[in-house]
Amino acid sequence: MNKFKGLILAVLAIFAVATPKVALAQGGNDYRVEARMGGNDQAKAKVVYRERMVGNLLIQKFSVEVERFTPGVAVAITINGSTFGNIVPNALGRAELEFRTFVVDDNPHDEEPPLPTDFPRLSAGMTATVGTLSATFRLR
Repeated sequence: MNKFKGLILAVLAIFAVATPKVALAQGGNDYRVEARMGGNDQAKAKVVYRERMVGNLLIQKFSVEVERFTPGVAVAITINGSTFGNIVPNALGRAELEFRTFVVDDNPHDEEPPLPTDFPRLSAGMTATVGTLSATFRLR
């Protein structure tokens, strides 16, 4: 019985060390929330936040995609009322912005900075606003 208790305690200790400060989705090592807004023939945007465990490393990814926005006009991005930054649509009214905690630099000229180390965990129920569009994050 003592061996069994010892095994349980060892497993719990490993879990406590290997688990990041935030709990990941029940699916295991992947957590994702998404906010979609607009659509049809109007401006639309998608904001995605994702966490993934790779070994003992927590990888966070934050991305914003816009379509049918006014070309060349900066669009503000806010999360729960706090401004995160701006995105500027190209001549076709499209733009993408992506940040990661761990960047594999497959394109050294893309000028996409890494996600700030103090970037908060986004969760279902929070609000994303892109320009005048707004939506609530949902689990995906």
